[in-house]
Amino acid sequence: MALHRKFESISLQQRVRELSVAERRTKAAAAAHAFIDRILRGASPADLPVQNPTKFSLIINLKTAKTLGLTVPRSMLDLADEVIE
Repeated sequence: MALHRKFESISLQQRVRELSVAERRTKAAAAAHAFIDRILRGASPADLPVQNPTKFSLIINLKTAKTLGLTVPRSMLDLADEVIE
């Protein structure tokens, strides 16, 4: 039963992460759509403002770091928005 709960927990965490990524992609796609719409309506791309991201996330994948032979400092792990074991 504990093993079953562990899988549920991992699955739930993975789904939350996937939804978060999907939300960021949806927002980026909406911004791109608005940009393209303005161009198709006759705006010159050179006249459109550069759009910079307003939110940044630090996500550290410890398995990948280990595979690459990297050691991630504790201070960096503390700053991370998400740490993938």
